[in-house]
Amino acid sequence: MQVIVGRATTFVSHAASLGSRITRNNLNCLMNGEHAYATLQRSGSHRGEQHVDNHTLLDHAEPNCPSHELYKHVLSGKSSAVFRGKILVRQKAQKTDSKQNSKSLLLSDDAIMNSQPALRFTPTT
Repeated sequence: MQVIVGRATTFVSHAASLGSRITRNNLNCLMNGEHAYATLQRSGSHRGEQHVDNHTLLDHAEPNCPSHELYKHVLSGKSSAVFRGKILVRQKAQKTDSKQNSKSLLLSDDAIMNSQPALRFTPTT
């Protein structure tokens, strides 16, 4: 999913992943206007040998754009999950307030969770 959030606009995404063998979710959100706001929330419950990949990009291109991410997983059996979230703050995006959380509950010794948060600033040229 590709989302462009314009000036003084709010984007909210709530989703859940349940019961598929392999799932891949990509959500890219461009904060393209001052005072744009985004909330990304996803939860999932996985068991057996199920696998889910969640990849996000919050691209802060303009100033004064808050964003919040919360990804939660409950894993049992030999299930596995990946959360790879990237927050990009461009030079022009002063006063950015962005929060990112990935929380997991592993119910078995064989369940695996891989969280890869990333924050990147573009330098002044």
